[in-house]
Amino acid sequence: MEQRPDGEPPVRVKRPIVADRQPPPAVVKGVASRWWPSWRENQAVRIGLVMGMASAVYFGSNAYIPDFLDQTGRHNLISPTLLALNGAQLLTAPTVAIWQRLLTGKIGFVGSSVLMAVAQIGIVLTPGVGVVLWALMLGFAAALSFIVVLTLPPRLAAAGDVHRMSAAIFTVQYAVAFVVPLIAGALWDATGLAVLAFAPGVAATAAMAWLVLPLRIPED
Repeated sequence: MEQRPDGEPPVRVKRPIVADRQPPPAVVKGVASRWWPSWRENQAVRIGLVMGMASAVYFGSNAYIPDFLDQTGRHNLISPTLLALNGAQLLTAPTVAIWQRLLTGKIGFVGSSVLMAVAQIGIVLTPGVGVVLWALMLGFAAALSFIVVLTLPPRLAAAGDVHRMSAAIFTVQYAVAFVVPLIAGALWDATGLAVLAFAPGVAATAAMAWLVLPLRIPED
């Protein structure tokens, strides 16, 4: 209480209660946060190349299937084929949930590469509406490989380096995904043969399977 000078009754003064605050944790000096992609990790670059091959096949197919079908007199199949190619990705998640073995080891990558190679050859050689089924297989296989890649950085990178490994993988991936379809388009322009636009994609799936073999991927 505080006594007032005019003789009136004292007034109770309420003082604010300030909660004890802990000082902020000390900043550790001399420890810099690493952010640059881990280019020196052979695993990261190789995984990026593998995923880049799969992405190149997917993007290249989306680009060249419409003109290929138009050139072969199947313009009416363009929309169903592209719908199958892109809609097939929705089937990948439940498949992986049922058969989780696809996310472990190399089986997901190798299986994807084989399916993509077969599907591209089927698109080129199969007449009529069969091209829609091959596009469905191609879209499913490409999406499967992408899901497998997403699971790898947390399993392979050292603690605190997941973002660096992911950065390296995705940088290489999208660089390859740009270059391979460019080569495919150049082949088509140079020869006038739409079939040759799929040749780099088939070669990319073979390279993908070969690059997977030395990878050290945990089995669980």
